[in-house]
Amino acid sequence: MVMWKALLYVETEIEEEPGLIRWMKDEPKIRCGAVGEPVTEQGIRDAAEALGADTAECLMITARSGEWEISQKIGMAALPYECRKFPGQQFPGAWLVVEGFEEVTGDFLRKVYERHHQLPWTILETPRCSVRELALDDLDDLFELYAKKGMEKYVEPLYPREKEIEYQQAYLKNMYGYYGYGLWLIFRKGSKKLIGRAGLEHREYPEGMELELGYVIAPEEQRKGYAFEVCSAILAYAQKEMDFPRVNCLIRPDNGASIHLAEKLGFYFLEEMEINGKTMKRYIREFGTANGNV
Repeated sequence: MVMWKALLYVETEIEEEPGLIRWMKDEPKIRCGAVGEPVTEQGIRDAAEALGADTAECLMITARSGEWEISQKIGMAALPYECRKFPGQQFPGAWLVVEGFEEVTGDFLRKVYERHHQLPWTILETPRCSVRELALDDLDDLFELYAKKGMEKYVEPLYPREKEIEYQQAYLKNMYGYYGYGLWLIFRKGSKKLIGRAGLEHREYPEGMELELGYVIAPEEQRKGYAFEVCSAILAYAQKEMDFPRVNCLIRPDNGASIHLAEKLGFYFLEEMEINGKTMKRYIREFGTANGNV
């Protein structure tokens, strides 16, 4: 598996970006080096080699169309940005284009690198758990999780394997890749033990498109506080990172444990709804209210 080791840049492009320059000076883990001008494919390879890295282990900061095209030609992760020195540049196919680096963080740059290489993001960590995106390599563990007795009582089952692979491939691209959130995997920290799923998706409600919290914990790991611990962190993440005023939670009327958890998390009952022919209780958690403070 590839790993981010080095950051490449062109000096004339970043000299007006003090935030990025400061980050490079203070970052001890990532090697940083300049690509000589004019920028060529060989020049990029030479700059990577000088840092003891392969181009597959590099993220390149680029402000010009030609550099972006070269990086895409050789399959290297690159982050384009709008530089005042070079207006009107085009970056076709870019996942995002940034306007500046005033608040640049290593976590943000790492995520840009990981998205390019289709590596799962680690979303957050709690005292006992790590929450990250699903990768296709996780499917065996996911099927094992859903095969546990009682798992499918309140959650939809997985598709047959081949259809599930197709579904997850589309999900990785269209949910994680486009929205940056979705249902994630819960691992016990410091191990590869999958103990559940939780995350944020969206659903069309009468009021419009809103966030929806979902969660499930392996039967043998229930009643240990994992769901509350992880969902509390996810709600804090949503409040900080997402532009939604509230989060919804849909629960079957006979699922007393989930109703209790939702209320403990600060949700309150709003209404009953019919979802795919099933009666569901709709709970909501508003941010910035007496009920909704994280």
